[in-house]
Amino acid sequence: MPAITGAQLIENLERCYGAVAGFSYTCRDIGWRYVADSVTLSDGSPLDLDATYHVLVNDFMYARGDDYLFGEQDPLAYDTGIQWRQAVIDYTRAQATSMENPIDPLIEDEPLVTELPALLLFPPVIAK
Repeated sequence: MPAITGAQLIENLERCYGAVAGFSYTCRDIGWRYVADSVTLSDGSPLDLDATYHVLVNDFMYARGDDYLFGEQDPLAYDTGIQWRQAVIDYTRAQATSMENPIDPLIEDEPLVTELPALLLFPPVIAK
């Protein structure tokens, strides 16, 4: 679980925006990269660029998959040992989907603000 600053989180969002939980954000595609316009924590407060946040990411994202920087930003991150697939399964089941209530309306093709759990932001902690 990498510990990164708010500024480093934005660096990652601008490289390859994706599904998140614990905060919401909007990005613009300027052709060769994304630009984060706003990042808001789940309590409604803005992201503090200097605060340290613990971010739960899968091993692919940590190892620079899709050009994310988490592994470089915190090379000594804690490995929770939790299999990320189970979180996706649990989330999908929690949506109570069925043939009559399909999951499709819950998924947008290109969301500007998303709340799906792939990158999970924890409240800021004081860096020691």
